[in-house]
Amino acid sequence: MNPLVAVVGFCASGKSSVVAGLQARGIRAEAVAQEHSGIDDLWDHHTPDYLIFLDVTLDAVRERRQNPRWPAWIYELQRERLAAARVRADLVIDTDDADLNAVIAQVVRFLAGSSR
Repeated sequence: MNPLVAVVGFCASGKSSVVAGLQARGIRAEAVAQEHSGIDDLWDHHTPDYLIFLDVTLDAVRERRQNPRWPAWIYELQRERLAAARVRADLVIDTDDADLNAVIAQVVRFLAGSSR
């Protein structure tokens, strides 16, 4: 069976798009809404083989949402909710200026090189 990849990150970090791209390549992947949960290890309830963390700055979130006033307090709350997942992540990717296909390719390369 293919390993399960859980993808976590801030709102607008690219989780859904990355998961769709991985699935299109035959990789079992799920986006986990860890940023919306007070359960520190919500991602682990999916029992993933790999945990991918998509990082993004507040400025990039605001740009992607086309809202320069998107609240910083929400971003900071998400940072707190994502802290444990970031520490546990097998791969952390900064998506600020990253092309979607490049992010997907980085995950695919990581998985191909993993010994699990």
